[in-house]
Amino acid sequence: FKTAPLSGDVAAPAFYVARRPGRVVLAIRGTADVGDALTDLVCDTAPLRGGGAAHAGILRATEAALDAAQPALLRALDFAGDGCDLIITGHSMGGGAALLAALII
Repeated sequence: FKTAPLSGDVAAPAFYVARRPGRVVLAIRGTADVGDALTDLVCDTAPLRGGGAAHAGILRATEAALDAAQPALLRALDFAGDGCDLIITGHSMGGGAALLAALII
């Protein structure tokens, strides 16, 4: 797998993009520091595009992670080729973000 640098910020969980022909993986880290814990605590609901509602903090973190990951994801998808698998995964807060990312994408 080729990778993109690990990145993270308050309200934007760290992520990792890996690629190989036919497959791209976006892995989103779970709660690991105080900034992530603060994101977890923003537990109001926020509307989802297309209907429904989500945990506001995790939705905001998901949107920030997708914005940050977009250049690496686009390069990886181009490398992986047409019809490739896109796997989005995470643990803890990253699991919630992965689920929301799949709905958003």
